[in-house]
Amino acid sequence: MPSVIFYEDEKCFDRKYDLVIASGSLQYLEDWQSVCERLASVSGSYLYITRFPMIQNIPSFVFVQRPYSLGHNTEFLGWAFNRKDFLSFINKLGLRVLREFMTMEGFQVVGVSEQVEYRGFLLSAGFK
Repeated sequence: MPSVIFYEDEKCFDRKYDLVIASGSLQYLEDWQSVCERLASVSGSYLYITRFPMIQNIPSFVFVQRPYSLGHNTEFLGWAFNRKDFLSFINKLGLRVLREFMTMEGFQVVGVSEQVEYRGFLLSAGFK
């Protein structure tokens, strides 16, 4: 799609878009709420957040991800989000869940009683 434009700077927040996508990224941000707010503010119609690690019954937490088996010789921190808390946050932004998806195989974090699941959310914007 030659008409698609990718931004590497803050200029992307200077206009509205029909569809904004955050894929596999919000969980690596310490202040993910602020970025989510900014994404919602430029979403004229839809915001799609996907490849988003979720848990159901325990509070959100930060874990260490070690992707050695994928050929990455590194470690990094990431969030696992409590689904209910995330949806409450989304509602406060004036977004509405249109669809929820299971997006990829989950994983178990050592010492945590619940398996992390990857989900996606198609959100409707502009209904504040």
